[in-house]
Amino acid sequence: MSQGNSLCFVALMRAGDISCDIDTLISSLPFGESERERLRSIKNPAAQKNSLSALLCLDRLIKRTDLGNEDLTVIREKNGKPRFASLPYHFSITHSRDLCAVALCKENVGLDLEFIDASRNVESLSKRFLSPEEHSRLLVSENSLEDFFALWVKKEALAKLSGEGLASICRGQIIDDSAYFFKEYRLTVDGADACLALCFEKDAPSIAINNTYEEIKIYEIQN
Repeated sequence: MSQGNSLCFVALMRAGDISCDIDTLISSLPFGESERERLRSIKNPAAQKNSLSALLCLDRLIKRTDLGNEDLTVIREKNGKPRFASLPYHFSITHSRDLCAVALCKENVGLDLEFIDASRNVESLSKRFLSPEEHSRLLVSENSLEDFFALWVKKEALAKLSGEGLASICRGQIIDDSAYFFKEYRLTVDGADACLALCFEKDAPSIAINNTYEEIKIYEIQN
């Protein structure tokens, strides 16, 4: 990726692909000691693997670009949003179940991925977390389950873009497609469906998705 290209690279990785020693992998990451210590401090093994897989995925993305010799130190803002300390690129990380996705580009970006979970009571979740207008639309939807998760990932992606946190854009804010630019996708993974959304402040750059998994199918949603 040359610095003049308006491209957003997205890559996927499964936590189950991690087969090497965890401590060795953490030590090999180029994102700074603070980020390595954060990973080592995660006590839940599954959560640690998920977080590690996301940074390994980011590392692989960077190695496909011309950024490998740059300072890749990652710092966390007060709200927890990660960013490069000095590199003029942005990234966003998300994971659901054992699958993570990472976006890397020059534009500020927010990314979210969620598996569509039929066991969730979307009517109750909608009433609790969505605006009254969004909740009303969902109640009359012919596919309220998918529509809820499709809207949810857009809200999460916007929250990650702004760094303000999900609470700030749940019930108090309707997703405004004219104020932000979204790219939406559906994934099928081992027979399960998932929603993925990217959010940008300006015109969305071209999206290049690196999917090395034959069992994962990705479809862009045209709105």
